[in-house]
Amino acid sequence: MGSIKNILQWMLAIGLCLGGAQAEPIRVMLLSGQNNHDWKKTSPLLKNIFEKAGNVELSVTERPDLLVAEDFQNIDVIVSNWNTVPKNSKVKEWPAPLKKAYVEFVKNGGGHLCVHAGSSSFYDWKEYHEISLMTWKHKRTTHGRQHVFPIRVDDEAHPVCKGWNPGQIRGELWRNIEVHPKAKVLASSFSAEHDGGSETWEPCVFVGQFGKGRCFATSLGHDVRSLSQPKVEEIFIRALQWVSHKR
Repeated sequence: MGSIKNILQWMLAIGLCLGGAQAEPIRVMLLSGQNNHDWKKTSPLLKNIFEKAGNVELSVTERPDLLVAEDFQNIDVIVSNWNTVPKNSKVKEWPAPLKKAYVEFVKNGGGHLCVHAGSSSFYDWKEYHEISLMTWKHKRTTHGRQHVFPIRVDDEAHPVCKGWNPGQIRGELWRNIEVHPKAKVLASSFSAEHDGGSETWEPCVFVGQFGKGRCFATSLGHDVRSLSQPKVEEIFIRALQWVSHKR
């Protein structure tokens, strides 16, 4: 209970503008509808988590492949809980005009946030992977059973992680993630040998810049149980605030 109270106090503190003026809403588009994880449960939960940031206007699209350039004009942040991993994925590619609009949105200052496997798509699209920061690399990235593992903050000065004390978190720990060279690692998970791990610190929280746009990605948030942890909720809220340029 104390942890939730601290999160709310932190959000209130950073959400207030000088003179007590109401902050502008963060307009979010959540991409959903296709994922090799249970998006039908995680997307509604993500919506609830982001709305805890206060003054957030969030829309959900389950057919991101049908978006057009105009759809990006009235949003501040794209959140991806969508991918093309399943062998039976109905959508495996996006039309060229959509790809161009997507890249231009971030390049011109839009925020981008990837949840867990939300970046595991379009492996031949270089700009997408620079924006997404990290991804699951086939025949290289692995994970064991879900378990509790410690997380260390590698950059305590960055606004996303400043004051964040994750301690131990339960989830799916990814090993040998494909990390874009321009991504910055903010936090890492310890992959213990007794859990079938690498006995090393594996990066798990990332930020980056693409043109004027801010980008965030994390391997945390595998399922509802993982996302429901207060410290995981907190890092997603912090990330949304940061990529939006509005908090």
